[in-house]
Amino acid sequence: MPEIESSVPGKLTVQQYFFILITSVFFSMLFTPVVGALAIRLGAMDSPSGRKLHRKPIPLMGGLAVFVSLWLSVYLLGVAGNSFRAILTGVSGKGYLLEGILVGGVVVLAIGIIDDIKGVDPTTKLLGQIIAALILVQYGIKIEGIAAPFSGRFIPFPVYLTMFVSVLWIVGFINSINLIDGVDGLASGVTAIASFVFFIILLIQLRGSPPPEMAGRMQIAAVLSLAICGASAGFLKFNFPPGKIFLGDSGSLFLGYMAGAITITGMLKTAAALTVAIPAIIFAVPLIDTAFSFLRRIFRKKSFMEPDRDHIHHRLLYRRGWNEKRVVLTIYGVTAVLGLGAILLTALR
Repeated sequence: MPEIESSVPGKLTVQQYFFILITSVFFSMLFTPVVGALAIRLGAMDSPSGRKLHRKPIPLMGGLAVFVSLWLSVYLLGVAGNSFRAILTGVSGKGYLLEGILVGGVVVLAIGIIDDIKGVDPTTKLLGQIIAALILVQYGIKIEGIAAPFSGRFIPFPVYLTMFVSVLWIVGFINSINLIDGVDGLASGVTAIASFVFFIILLIQLRGSPPPEMAGRMQIAAVLSLAICGASAGFLKFNFPPGKIFLGDSGSLFLGYMAGAITITGMLKTAAALTVAIPAIIFAVPLIDTAFSFLRRIFRKKSFMEPDRDHIHHRLLYRRGWNEKRVVLTIYGVTAVLGLGAILLTALR
């Protein structure tokens, strides 16, 4: 493999970012059929039912292909590029930051795989998400405070508030992606678009010459954003309607977890209100859908774990009579427009 070097130590090049995108797409397209065959052997199949659109059993466990593709591409970048290793060492003590994201991701992926194969009760699933989020906090991936709206003075959170807000942020992202995974290609496509937008925003912020520690964290977040984008895009080849394999909970939970992790990792230390709002704008479709789902269940006095047909994609499918492709492409478009708005807000502030 050719050496990928940077002329400026500790600063990634366009070629390195391109490398992570291309390798993650390639590995995802390579491993997804393999994981599909494995899912069939393990019995991780999504059978047709009243709430589902497919008419034959479809393999689950697509998250395993996304996970392997993402981390293999990141590993190869570390092997091939000295500058990325320098960033990891300078920011997080020889990969400590990445180690935390990886460990928490393994927890989420494992719960999802078990759920895909034999099912996991909602309480256990939620507990696993909280554990994964706490792992991130333990590794220093947390929201430590916020800047006052007008003075700009940084207001640090007490330890327990930091823990609560960080866990809530991660668990919220996990469930937002999980809840929109009701139409072939929707969760993987939205995540691919949103993560690429976040990558662009990180590049814009890096032009402002943030402090070295923060610049390093933002470059790590940028690498992970592209890896998520590529792994999701490669998977989409097999997941776009009509899907030949589904993300399953292994995939939707993992993608949501990674979205939460990279948004925290890439936030400026000052945590200005707009900085915090940018990820929410990018991932607005799944986050708004999750918020309305939460409120809907409160007003109807139903369990938060009880499924329904009132999500955004369900309304377009069953009340508007749209087909799957139209629903998916429309929500892709909305996500892209929101992402463009987030990019403009970042560039103009």
